[in-house]
Order: sequence, then structure tokens, then C-alpha cells
Amino acid sequence: MGAFRQNLIDSRMQEIQNQCWILSNKMTRIGYLTMDPKDPLLDNEMAVKADMFNGRIVIINKSFRIISDTFSLSAGKTNVSEEVIRCFNGENSSKYNQEKKYFSLTIPIYSNSEEKEIDGVMIITASSEDLLNRIVTVSDKGAFLQLLIISILAIVVVLLVKLLMKPFRELQRMLNRAAEGNIDEDIISRVYKETRQISDSINTTLKKLKAVDKSREEFVSNVSHELKTPITSIRVLADSLIGMEDAPVELYREFLSDISEEIERENKIIDDLLALVRMDKTAGANLNVAQVKINGLLELILKRLRPIAGKRNIELTFESMREVTADVDEMKLSLALSNLVENAIKYNIEGGWVRVTLDADHKFFYVKVADSGIGISEEFQERVFDRFYRVDKARSRGDWRNGAWFIHNKKDCSDASGSDQASEQRGRGYYIYCTYSSYIHFLGTGGIGMKPRMGILIFLLSVVCFLSGCSGRAPEKSTDSGELYQIYYLNSAMTKMEPQPYTMPEKPVDESEEETDWKIKNLMEQLRNVPKDLDRQAAVPDKVGFERYKLEDTVLYLYFDNNYAMMNSTREILCRAALVRTLTQIKGIAYVAIYTAEQPLMDSTGNPVGPMQSTDFIDNISNVNSFEKTELSLYFADESGEKLVKESREVVHNINTSLEKLVIEQLIAGPGRPGLNPTLPKETKLINVSVNENVCYINFDSSFLNNTLEVKEYIPIYSIVNSLAAVSSINKVQITVNGSQDVMFRDSISLNQQFERNLDYNKENEESTEETGGTQQ
Repeated sequence: MGAFRQNLIDSRMQEIQNQCWILSNKMTRIGYLTMDPKDPLLDNEMAVKADMFNGRIVIINKSFRIISDTFSLSAGKTNVSEEVIRCFNGENSSKYNQEKKYFSLTIPIYSNSEEKEIDGVMIITASSEDLLNRIVTVSDKGAFLQLLIISILAIVVVLLVKLLMKPFRELQRMLNRAAEGNIDEDIISRVYKETRQISDSINTTLKKLKAVDKSREEFVSNVSHELKTPITSIRVLADSLIGMEDAPVELYREFLSDISEEIERENKIIDDLLALVRMDKTAGANLNVAQVKINGLLELILKRLRPIAGKRNIELTFESMREVTADVDEMKLSLALSNLVENAIKYNIEGGWVRVTLDADHKFFYVKVADSGIGISEEFQERVFDRFYRVDKARSRGDWRNGAWFIHNKKDCSDASGSDQASEQRGRGYYIYCTYSSYIHFLGTGGIGMKPRMGILIFLLSVVCFLSGCSGRAPEKSTDSGELYQIYYLNSAMTKMEPQPYTMPEKPVDESEEETDWKIKNLMEQLRNVPKDLDRQAAVPDKVGFERYKLEDTVLYLYFDNNYAMMNSTREILCRAALVRTLTQIKGIAYVAIYTAEQPLMDSTGNPVGPMQSTDFIDNISNVNSFEKTELSLYFADESGEKLVKESREVVHNINTSLEKLVIEQLIAGPGRPGLNPTLPKETKLINVSVNENVCYINFDSSFLNNTLEVKEYIPIYSIVNSLAAVSSINKVQITVNGSQDVMFRDSISLNQQFERNLDYNKENEESTEETGGTQQ
């Protein structure tokens, strides 16, 4: 949609540019800029093109004066906008104001000579609101279609989701059955890869749960068997003693000794079981962690076990890759490592070997125990840490604590944030790894200590405090107490004016000049001198000499030497505008007239420029969307001055101007066609207009009472009332003079009343003689 919008805007701008180039060429051929009067056909064509593009066309001659305006708003004024100046210098402009939604273009109008000099500029402003409204319409339809498509897709997605989720719901159903206790049934869902993986994982988990349950049963059975064996022996011995008659003392003593040994054996079994229970309850809670040299610990363990290895002719070796110091529980680690190495010796072959290896990286240290024993087949390796588990049941009475010590090993390692694992078969033996994630001191990494951190913190706090102090400091008050003015300088390219605030200093007490003279001299000095810190040009060049000034009524006459007339046209028009805009800010100065070499300033056509006011200069291209055309029905006096005649007038006005105010302003401007007479003098000053509950309140100054036009006394009143009632919902009109109602108009009509529309004052058969007055401001 954004690309579509941009394409429409570019196409419209190109179309406007092409049409206006055609219009510019026609003006060149007929010499439109110098024609007097203007060609009505070309004026009409220009108005038609402006209406076609919902825009405005302004024609500017070589003196920067507006000679034609389709809005009839700026004719006779001087345009000093940067776009116009650049166009006179040969730089055309084509811009689009996205915020205010209008185009602005400048097109040169060439002379009809061989040199093809630029004699004028055409400014075109055209609205893009119709394009944007079209885009909005398309967007609305597109949005509806998009919503429809999304709704259909949503329905399809819901149906697909239900279909796709069916295997997952079936999987959920099987899981619920397993949760109820039916774990013997396999959970199978092969529809999707994901459900297959989930069901496989769940089945593996259930298999492990079954194995745990079976292991528990075996554990209970093994423990029961271990506990029953001593008791059975004790009972057999006791029964034997009871069954003997006259047994010798030595036999009693022997049997009682055997009973005592079985009781001791039972006691050891119970102690081991209690140790396992305590270990489960206090896992990780009773670690006595301290800094231990692992190399020395392993050497000590191997030293104690070498006699055992020597009895079976087993080679016991230790290989240390590096010195390792770690924070561990020395007793538990020693117990676990002793058990590993002792089992490697005990379940080894005669003349075999056991190798213990110590290594470490930046995070862990590793202990590897390898042996040449009979090993454990792969199917049983995952159960190597199960409590009391035996691969060979026949060996359960040999050394039942083997499995228990594997449990100790596993528990000790996990308590120290480590892990154990059984490796793959290597010949007939296997590896047991014990991995600890304890801090390894020789590989310890450094960091920012407390002092550097505190230093950084203090530094940051100092910066924050400093910034807080800066932000909280009250701004210094200006010592200037005079009035604020805008000094107009020129930019470095001399294509536009740039205002700079300036505070007028107080006039010294001992200064004998008048206040106005003091301000004129001060501002002229500022216009000729640019502050050093500004990248701007002075409005009045240094070579131009300022001779004197004269103030008469509200007109300020400025006298320059002949160098003023030597400036090029662009620099001179900007200098002229800067002088007028700066100096008319002084109270009591409404106009500025410029003289050069004691002669009035002339424009490019050889006519005197005359006194100028600030509103005579335009320095921007107006937003065409801020204006609208309205048809008004205005009532003026007939030739006799006794009746009112309606004149229909199309008026272009600012959208911020109320229709009621516009009607009064147009009545003051007077009729636009012959045969009609004004009802209000042009000197009438309107103070304000307001509307409340269909009543229009109009406040004039005292000039309203000075109406000496040759019309009946009621004609001015009902010219206002009937005109207002024709264009808005006004029922009554209240007229005041300087806010007072207690006034007599022409000594015959009291204004202390509200006037209503009265058609009796309208001329009969006015519709048959009505003419259009044209487009005016």
C-alpha cells in the first residue's frame, strides 16, 4: 500500500509539472509577464488547471512581485521565498509535504529572446488529499478483504489443529492410564516423528521405573536374606545346645562363641543399612569441604592398598598429569576412591594390573580407575551403582558390601557437585570415572577485586552526583530587560532570510534622543553587523552607505547612497525585505520607503516601489489545503441606494476564518460588478465576530458610525443581516460599536436590539438580473 501511495503521488506530481511547463511556454510566447491587461484566455486556462489539480498557481515577475494568483490572495505582494530565488538562479524545485499533504513546484518562465533569460517564476501548489482519500477507500476495501481471508484461514487453522492434535490427545489418554498405575502397557504413537520420540522417551522412563521397582524388590530380598542368615545360624546353634544332654562346658563355650560372632555379623549389617539411610537423609548437608591436594590423597590411598595388591601379584600404578588442589570433603572422597581401587584389585585376575590416572582442565578434575579384571557386561553397566545389586548371585555371600560401596561412591561424588560414569568395555575390564566440579586452584581465574569494584562504584556515583548538580542548577537570568526583536539576516547562500532574536537594550538616561530614534539606529546597526558566532550575511552590505532616515507619520524613509542600486536583484530584494520586516517591529512604524541617491527605489519595470509594510513580503509557499473556496450570497445597494441586490461570489479563504467574519470582510471590500453600490465604507474596522445559539454578535469600532454613503439608513444594517442569514444558520444579528449597544446609527436606528432577516428590502425580480461577481479574496 505504501508503494501504491508513492506511485500515485509521483504520477500526479509529474502530470502537474508537465501541464505547467506547457502553460509556462505559452506565457513565454505571448509575453504574459509584460502584458497589460493580461490575456483573459490564459488567465482562464490557468484557473482551470488550478481547479483541475485542486491547487493554486502564482505568477511572479522579475521584480519578485506577484502579478497573478488563482486564489486572488497575494496579487501585488513580493515573494522572497527561497524556492523562488533558487528558481531565478536556475534551480527548479519539486517537493511533497507529507504532513500537510500538498505538492509545491517552481517552474521558470523564460523571456522570448534568444538568451532565454528567466523573467518570471510559476509557483504551483496542489493538494494530494483526493489521492489520499482514494487510497483510504482502496485500503478500506482491502482491509475488508483481508479480514475475510483471515477469518477463513482462522477456521481452516482451527480444523487443521484439531486434526493434527488428535495423535497428541491419544498420547495424553495413554499417559493418563499410565498415571493411574497401568505401567505394564506400552505407550505407542507412531503418527508423527515428535509423538514417536515422546512415546519412546516415556517407554524408556517406564522401563527404568520398572527396573527400579524390581531393584527395590531384589534389594528387600537381598537384605532379608542377609539379615536371616545370622539369625538362622544363631537358632541352629541354640537348638543344638538345647537338644544336647550333659554337653561338656567346652562345647557350650564353642557354641556360644559362634552365636556371638553371628550376632556381631548381624550388627555390622544393621550398621551399614543405617549408614545408607543417614546418607540419603543428609545428602550434601554434612560435607566438610576443605582445600586438599588430590595428588597426595591418591598416593596415600594407593600406599594403603599396595599390600592387598601384592598378595595377588597385581601391579598398582599411579599417573598424575599435573598437580591438583581442590575444595572437597576429604573423608568421603577418600572413601569413594578407596572403594574403587579396592574393588579393582579384589575382582581382578591373578598377576593383573590396576592403573589410576589424575587429570584436570579449567573447570573439573578427573580420576580414572582402569583394571584388567573380568569386567561387567554392557547390559549390566547401567546398574553398577544400584544398591546390593549382584551380577553373580552366588557371590552375594562373599562380600555383600561391594554394591553398598558403589552407592557410597556415587553419593559422595554427587554431594560434591560431581558425577560418576562407567565406561565401555576395554578388553575384560572397564573404567570408572569420578568427576568433580570443585574449584581447581592452580587454574583459578582472577576477577575484579573488592577495591577496584569500589573504585568504579565511587567513580560512577561521583559522575551521577555531578550530573545531578548540573541539572539542578538554576539557569542564569539575562541581564537584558528591553523589548525582544527579530533581526533578519541572510543565509550564507543568500537565498533566504533568517531571523535572529535580539533584546533591545534600555536607552541610557543621559541619551537625549527620542525612544523611536534610539531603536531605529540600534536596529540599523544590527542589520549591518552580524554577530561573529553566526554563519550569516548582513542584510545591508558594507559597501552600501546608509546616509540618514526620516520618520513622517507611520512611514520611515531610509536614504542610502548609489551603491544600494548597484546590488543584484536577488540581494536587493532580500535586503529590502529584511529592512522592512525588522524596522516595522518598532511601535509607530507601519511602512518603510527606500531612497537611493535621493531618488525613490525603482523596481525592474522602472516603477517606484513606494512605501512597504511587512505583509507585502511572502517568504513561503502556502499550504493549499489550508484554503477553501466558498460561494457567498452578498447583498449590496442598487443604484438608487434604496434596495438590496444579491451578488453571488466565489471566495477563496483560510479554513480558520469563520464564514461570518468572511461575509463582513467581503461586504467591506465592496461589490464586484457594475451597477451595485457598497453598503459599508472601506475604512470600516471590524473588531471581532462571534456566534452563540444562532445569534451573530458583531463588534465594529467607531468608524462604523461614520457611514456617509448615499444609501438609506436601513440599507447597511440589512445588508449585513441578510448576507449573514443567506450563508449560515444565523437567525438574529446583534451589532455593537466598541462593545456598546447603546448607540444610534445615523441618528435613527438604535443598535440596542437584535435584527432579523427582512426580505422586504430586497429588490424585486433580482434573480432575472443577477450576475456573478467572480472570485475574490
